[in-house]
Amino acid sequence: DAATVAQGEEEKRKTADQAVQEANKVVTDLTAKAKVAAEEKKKADAELTKTTNEAKAADANVKKLAAPAQKAVDEKNSADRTAKAAKRTIERATASVKKATDAIPGLDATVKQKEQQHKDKTTTSETAKKAATDGEKPWRMVAFSPDGSTFAVGGDDQKVHIFDGETGRAIDVLEGHAGPLSVAAFLPDNALLTASTDKAAIIWNVEMQWKLVQRIGDGVKSDIFEDRVVSMHFSSDGKQLVTGGGEPSRSGEIKIWNVADGKLVQALKEPHSDTVFSVEFSRDGQYIASSGADRFVKVFQVADGKFVRAFEGHTHHVLGVSWSADGRTLASSGADKVVKIWDFRTGDQQRTISGFGKEVTGIKFVGDSVNVVASSGDKNVHMKKTDNGGNVRTFSGSGDYVYSVSCTADGKIIVAGGQDSVVRIWSDDGKVVVSFAPPEPEKKEEATSGGSE
Repeated sequence: DAATVAQGEEEKRKTADQAVQEANKVVTDLTAKAKVAAEEKKKADAELTKTTNEAKAADANVKKLAAPAQKAVDEKNSADRTAKAAKRTIERATASVKKATDAIPGLDATVKQKEQQHKDKTTTSETAKKAATDGEKPWRMVAFSPDGSTFAVGGDDQKVHIFDGETGRAIDVLEGHAGPLSVAAFLPDNALLTASTDKAAIIWNVEMQWKLVQRIGDGVKSDIFEDRVVSMHFSSDGKQLVTGGGEPSRSGEIKIWNVADGKLVQALKEPHSDTVFSVEFSRDGQYIASSGADRFVKVFQVADGKFVRAFEGHTHHVLGVSWSADGRTLASSGADKVVKIWDFRTGDQQRTISGFGKEVTGIKFVGDSVNVVASSGDKNVHMKKTDNGGNVRTFSGSGDYVYSVSCTADGKIIVAGGQDSVVRIWSDDGKVVVSFAPPEPEKKEEATSGGSE
């Protein structure tokens, strides 16, 4: 019926209203949740923006700090390397100090030995002077040679004394008379005639004579020397001779000989890897310095041939080496056109002296001074100061390459020779004393043809 239908419709309407209300409620809840979510999203977006900005700022700071940080790291690494190098330098310096310290007793002993030798020589000299004063006897005759190069004097000591006419240096003493000398005269052939109260007259041959005293090797046997002998030097007491040479590009050779009998004292074992160009005894006779084509300067003990120290620095063949008077300094000359000065005690290079036009072929300390004379292929001999490298003077006059140089023990006379075959002698002030040129070759007489036309 209608009432039932109406009632059903009312139930449906109520149900629909309730559903709408529930739907509205759901929508309201969802809207509220959406609003909350939107607020949360807004906060999250703000937080994200803030975090992003902070991240960007952090990245900027990282980039800004990266360069200084890397620089700091590099500086730290560099400092570490410097520290390690300094440590190695300190270790080497400590070793050098130890070597130098170890060497001091030997050097002190050498100094004391030299002082004692000087004292002994002074005592001997004073004794000799006293004996000479006590035994002075008058000279009663004098005679000059025809060329004035020498003169002879004699008197109550019954001896004939020969002197150099230019320098006054004693040359020889002739003994044979049994009484005081009264007359002396040079003959035309330069012989000297003397007469004495012993009723005797003597004719003397006063010409300087050179005699072969000793020969080492005969130029044939290969067991004496390996190859050429290009350098040699006598010990200060004249009892030993050291020779240097060797086979080019294969071996260096150093041998020590007894002068009296020519016998081999010892041969140093493999002293250099190439030819030895120069050898020299130290003044005290304890060491030998050598230099060679292997670009090294080396020092060995004379007593046992033991290697002492090597000095490296030349860039070409080392052609010469020399000891200072006190044995504490070495000077070397080379084909690299320089002179190098070394501290023997530590092995350190003190300085390099340049200014040479060509190879520096030889070198020698001048007496007890700090000066050296050096021969060079630039046709000159140069005197240099080893303490500051300064030039003292140049000895000129050579016509070609100068190969070698030396000087007297007191450093007053300098002698050099070279390619022009002339030996030149200078005084230490640079003045030429004398020059010895080679003899002129004998002229062959032209053959004349005989017969008649």
